[in-house]
Amino acid sequence: MTYSYQLTKHPVGSKREVLALSWPLMLGLISSALMMFTDRLLLSHFDPFALNAAASGGIAYYMFLVIPMGIVAISEVLVGRLHGENIHSEIGSATWQMVWFGVLLTPIFWLAGSFLPSILFYGTGNEINEAVYFKTLMYFAPAQCATIALSGFFIGTGNVKIVTYSALVGNVVNIVLDYILIFGWGPFPIWGVFGAAVATGISQVVQVGFLLVFFLKPHVRKKYQTFKIQFNSEYFYEGFRIGYPAGLGHCVEIIAHFLFFRIIMSVGSEQMTLVAMIQSFYI
Repeated sequence: MTYSYQLTKHPVGSKREVLALSWPLMLGLISSALMMFTDRLLLSHFDPFALNAAASGGIAYYMFLVIPMGIVAISEVLVGRLHGENIHSEIGSATWQMVWFGVLLTPIFWLAGSFLPSILFYGTGNEINEAVYFKTLMYFAPAQCATIALSGFFIGTGNVKIVTYSALVGNVVNIVLDYILIFGWGPFPIWGVFGAAVATGISQVVQVGFLLVFFLKPHVRKKYQTFKIQFNSEYFYEGFRIGYPAGLGHCVEIIAHFLFFRIIMSVGSEQMTLVAMIQSFYI
């Protein structure tokens, strides 16, 4: 079997190759963080309580999403290995397994969004706003997982610019929708924190659609067999086995952030607003 690890026009392992691959990845990886930052920035001009809700509700959202995100991101590993081994016909199937993993978690995401806010945000004094933001994001969580899984395909095959373009498109859509849905415009009412969450969710769906357009192009479909959507237990469980430990480690970190927010909220809403502002820039 002939192996090929060429992902760019630059020599394998060179500094130029690292740079060519890394800068688009950095933009892609911070896509969702930029969306959350935009939510908080505009909500800070709308209502401090809405800003606080986006901060605590967003951390709670990631608390449930970080393990699935760690697992579906393994599509990059599976695709990269198959690409290096020149087993191109299996790459589409490996990618779809991670997409299906996120889709299969839809009932869990929706149940958590519907029934857990009263427990997570009990006694904060801002429960309604926090519950709305958290619940809405959880309903769109499968799209976030699909975006990461599909991005892994383009990263693993060396076409990282598509990930960059996807992040740019998603964030532009989010900025426009944030302004319209938070403050109201024309036929759109003032939705505040709910509008911010809807804007982020729609932007994630747009990213999925953008990536699918390139993922299912005829020449890509022919080379990588991206129409192979059938369940494949080997790739499915391999992705879970590799990704779960890392996701669990990050989950512990996010839980610590969430508990920190609860402590700050017990001191007062003004302190929570200050922490939300500083953490937004820090992230």
